[in-house]
Amino acid sequence: PPQNPNPRPGPKPRAPTPNPHAPPPPPPRDTPARSGAMRRAAALIAVAVAAWAQGNGAEEVTWKTPNIVLNNGKWLKIREPFFGDADARPFPPLVDYTAKEDTATVIVLIAALREERLVDTVESILARAQHPERVRIGVVQQNAEGDADALETVCKSRGTPLALRDPSTPHVRLPDEDDWGHGRYTPESLASCPVSGQIRVYRMDASEAKGPVFARAQQIRLLGEDSAQEDFCMQIDAHTIFTKDWDTHMIQEWMMTDNEYAVLTTYPTNFKELPEDGSLPNINGHWEMPHMCKAMLMTPGVVRNAQAGAAANLDAPALCKLWAAGLSFSRCHAETDVPADPHLKQIFTGEEFSRAARLWTHGYDFYSMTRPVIGTYYGNEKGGKGGWHTKVEERRLAEKRLARLLRHKATLQEDLQAGVDVRGLLAGYDLGNRRRFEDYVDLTGVDTINHAYDHTPCRVNRWTPWEEEADKPYMPVESAPAALAPLEMSEELMVKLGIFRKEEGNGEESRTIPENMVVPGVEKQTPVPIIDVVRATPKATQKAMPNLRSGAARLQAAVPVPPRGGVADGGGSSSNKLALGVLALIVLSMVILTRTLTATLALAQTQTQTLTLTPSPTLT
Repeated sequence: PPQNPNPRPGPKPRAPTPNPHAPPPPPPRDTPARSGAMRRAAALIAVAVAAWAQGNGAEEVTWKTPNIVLNNGKWLKIREPFFGDADARPFPPLVDYTAKEDTATVIVLIAALREERLVDTVESILARAQHPERVRIGVVQQNAEGDADALETVCKSRGTPLALRDPSTPHVRLPDEDDWGHGRYTPESLASCPVSGQIRVYRMDASEAKGPVFARAQQIRLLGEDSAQEDFCMQIDAHTIFTKDWDTHMIQEWMMTDNEYAVLTTYPTNFKELPEDGSLPNINGHWEMPHMCKAMLMTPGVVRNAQAGAAANLDAPALCKLWAAGLSFSRCHAETDVPADPHLKQIFTGEEFSRAARLWTHGYDFYSMTRPVIGTYYGNEKGGKGGWHTKVEERRLAEKRLARLLRHKATLQEDLQAGVDVRGLLAGYDLGNRRRFEDYVDLTGVDTINHAYDHTPCRVNRWTPWEEEADKPYMPVESAPAALAPLEMSEELMVKLGIFRKEEGNGEESRTIPENMVVPGVEKQTPVPIIDVVRATPKATQKAMPNLRSGAARLQAAVPVPPRGGVADGGGSSSNKLALGVLALIVLSMVILTRTLTATLALAQTQTQTLTLTPSPTLT
């Protein structure tokens, strides 16, 4: 998004200046001469026009008119009332999360790539929450060695530094380490920093970064499980500041939608607009808010959100058409049912529209908020230390995946001819069945099927109902993906970080896992990486090895185990060799004495049978 997502409209149109040279207007006609029928018809037309104007927001609006949306430089009023008596309505929340006795929890999810403002963001979250004890923070931290760790820095700033169980622990997760990153610290130091229990950090090395979608796909690891899952999930950028009582405001805004599947989303206000005291800023004097409206087609399947439009003087959140990654607030089932796709590696442009299409077809709705609760640093003020190394082939495959997801016609025709199982490839991360994708194309004007764009109004005047034969509300969707597998670390990175080290005596490398990296309550299992098997196996055996598998099976394939009671090679024991030697000597004696001593030969044959059939104790 641009540095200032709050566009200011042009100057208000002035009234036309009277022309002094114009002829005088004609005198009014004799109205009494009109028939009663004509007067009644005119009245009916006036009533009809007024009703249409009220229902469609076409009446004249001013800067201070409530509930207006900017559309092509003109302010339009949102339909009031929005729902008619016969209109279908969203599925309402089953719990009143604004009740005084309610203790709703919020987890703020952040994907950070070497972000210098990350710690300030975490501190702002905690300092300005009305109920900080109900707030959790989940960080997918992609750091280089020497970068500040979010959790460690926050605890250190409070005078309660964390102590590593093993001082040699690197800045990234280790095999079998818990996803929340707490197991590496001593229990005593964690207890001394109470806020540590609210901050979860999934640690990656900066070299593992593959774009924002891949990083955000790891956020699901940081949620509570089952009944411990948080009530609300809030995704933000790692360079964000908060206003006072932001947690209460966000929940209140969400409840005003009266929609269990509401997603509050927009490009946040520029941080420069936020007062230093944490109060809410009145942008442009009429509570103007960025409003997601337009998008641009790039390549097949790749869509980029355009600069945000605007909504103002909102009494309640207003429906919008698109989703923004910089602020997304919803119930956490949106994160578990429709999580970011980990297969979209190297994707930056194309992230938002693809996630929007999946969320919308799964029944979720997007809303612009009434007030700017957070502010974000834009442009060069973000404070990052750089991007990630792009792998062209991974990006090509991800863009092809986007084209399949968004039903690009030419791509699907190629897949059909090649026999590609598109549904199987997208399993877990496909479009939903609660709404038709074609209806989302009509709403947004972004036709990824035919790669065409047709601008549609920024004011949304109708809620789109769910399909009848769809996944039921308030229940997990059947197409939700399985839990993420552990993120494998490259051999190169493991060697660089010293996870592989030389063992004394044999000069070979093996993997060592500190005891403190084992998740409590889980039996430690030392995995066997490929490097162990290949380097410990003779070259002749390596050539004959099948494709390497994982874990203990990989080791068994490399080192065959002889069967019990069998002989490993073609030779025998010393006793067997002695028996063969005696038998050979007897046979040779028989050949020499055959022609002269028949009786002796018979006796020798008898002895041979005795030795063969009845082995001596030595042979046995």
